[in-house]
Amino acid sequence: MSQDITKCDGTNERQQKLSIAAGVEKLSRCPLRNKCKRFLAVSSPYQYRFIGIPYNKKTKKCKFFIAKEKR
Repeated sequence: MSQDITKCDGTNERQQKLSIAAGVEKLSRCPLRNKCKRFLAVSSPYQYRFIGIPYNKKTKKCKFFIAKEKR
């Protein structure tokens, strides 16, 4: 059974598309995405998503990070 969590795309692609008027921002990828359950979760058409990546480059942490389950 899947969890109802906010999905993270692992990039700021959505944010970049929404902020064209603010100037072109370099596309960046979250370095934690392959270890995060929010990125690896199975998508649903009715699932909430982050507009950009919530990863903080200064602290090198994400306050919304959920570690993937080890098998």
